[in-house]
Amino acid sequence: MIDANEFNLWLSTAEGETIEWRPDTLAQGLDNPIGFPPFAKALVPGDTIAIAVAPNVPSPAHLLNLLVLKLLGYGIEPDRIWIVLGLDNPRLVASVQKVVCPLGISEDHVAAHDPKDQTRLEFLAADEDAEAIYVNRHLLDADILLPIVPLRPVGSSGDFGIYGIVPWFLDIHSQRRIRLQALDNTTEGLENRINFGNWIGQLCGVSIIIGLLPGPDLSKCTLVVGSPIPLSDLSKSSLISEINFGIGKENLDWIVGHIGGPGPHQSWDELSQVIADLATHLKQDGTLVVCSQLSRRPNGALRLLAGIDDEELTESKLLKSELPHALAALQLLNAIKRVHVYMTSELPNEEIESLGLVALKSSEEIPKLI
Repeated sequence: MIDANEFNLWLSTAEGETIEWRPDTLAQGLDNPIGFPPFAKALVPGDTIAIAVAPNVPSPAHLLNLLVLKLLGYGIEPDRIWIVLGLDNPRLVASVQKVVCPLGISEDHVAAHDPKDQTRLEFLAADEDAEAIYVNRHLLDADILLPIVPLRPVGSSGDFGIYGIVPWFLDIHSQRRIRLQALDNTTEGLENRINFGNWIGQLCGVSIIIGLLPGPDLSKCTLVVGSPIPLSDLSKSSLISEINFGIGKENLDWIVGHIGGPGPHQSWDELSQVIADLATHLKQDGTLVVCSQLSRRPNGALRLLAGIDDEELTESKLLKSELPHALAALQLLNAIKRVHVYMTSELPNEEIESLGLVALKSSEEIPKLI
């Protein structure tokens, strides 16, 4: 029996996936979306479909295999399907290519979004400060944009609404400008974030999404399909509040999070998001324990956390940095300023502790902490 303060969480996985997505569940969702006509009725011959896969989608390769099969069954030609991953993970890209390319999807139609590659970006709009916002070109060029988005608890760190486009599929300069917003968990900050994310999603033409609800254990996840507004209302319901990280429980003394998915495919970007989310439900100086199998060494902007003496200066550097994992580093820094973060992983202890976290040898040490 899992304690009320313990939560099972998902990161994206590739090989060794443990969620077995059911074809009938996906088919039912697409044929009977919430607040949207049957998906097949929205299609016309020659349509191009872009599938935008946000980070933290469990077993994405298997899900995409089923989705592509369904789209082909609707009569969509393979060369009219693009898959864009919000997580820059070569192994994840390869795992998706492995299952969709035999279905006729070419390898170059499956790629991770690169926020620095101007050739794959297209101007979308200017923000209130007249700064240009660019989005992945394939998403804007498609006739139908279909995001796959984990339905996260409203108010969690970095929550930019239901559409799943921000910040993952924006240009590097836009991502950098909104980093500070991602850490603002005040009521006003949350409202501004969600409004911005919804605005971008609407400008991109998102009218239907595939939403994923983490289940009460690491072998279950619920899939829902529908229009963003009804699914946004659903994400505020007691069902998702109960499922997602125990939202509604605030000022906890301790939380233990168990991460699903094989270690080689767990990433610092996703793990930092989970840590940031869970830390918001703890008291000041509370205890957060994350049980992971992470085996990737921290690099990029995460290295700026090593041996820091001035947190404000480090935060300023991270807000301006164009190094990879800058948002992840900011989320970690913000979390460790508030709570004590302990972590199990497959990395050497010194790698974990260089970031201001406390390394645990195994989960057997947890009872001593809580």
